[in-house]
Amino acid sequence: MMSVAKIAFLSLFFIVPYLKAEEKTAWYWQSFDPENSLDSSRDVIDDFSSLVCRTRVEDGSWLAGMLNKDGSQCITLEDGSGHDHFQLPMGEGFKGFEWQSQTPTYPVNAMRASSEPNNTQLYELNHQTQVWCQFQVNSLLIPGVLLKVEQAILCQGLNQQSSEHYQIATYQHKAEWPELIPYMVMISSAGFVIFMAKYIR
Repeated sequence: MMSVAKIAFLSLFFIVPYLKAEEKTAWYWQSFDPENSLDSSRDVIDDFSSLVCRTRVEDGSWLAGMLNKDGSQCITLEDGSGHDHFQLPMGEGFKGFEWQSQTPTYPVNAMRASSEPNNTQLYELNHQTQVWCQFQVNSLLIPGVLLKVEQAILCQGLNQQSSEHYQIATYQHKAEWPELIPYMVMISSAGFVIFMAKYIR
């Protein structure tokens, strides 16, 4: 008869291969308008101008932008126009986004203003615009969107400044391993039952 240790080892041997880390990027777009505006007292924010947003234009496409200071309008980075109907990215995945400092000469997983809520496929930056970016002027970080100008890719800021040196907003995948305690409890319980059955006889 097999020992309890052998049974526990074999149980782990068959269970562990099925335990895989799960990637979570559950961010989504939350709509805001004059009737459903941002609540600065609830969010304890006195300057919304660092928040990225998107707004839908007449042809049905989305334009990337940044909120104005009081959070009442999304100022598009393309032409500087203000829109009081807009969306903000919310959720766990967005809170985990990071600024990636490198020259995007290869496909990266970038947060685009025109992306679908949970679409995390790779985008080829040479064929995409409206990827959020930021660059530094003196000690000030200027938000913007990527634009391809002839053969160069620039970060075009809201103030019409641009830079070849910038950071892009990319997803930060969070791998979460499943809880092991339930499996360990099951294995321990099975081992205890076998142990008791062996010695009761």
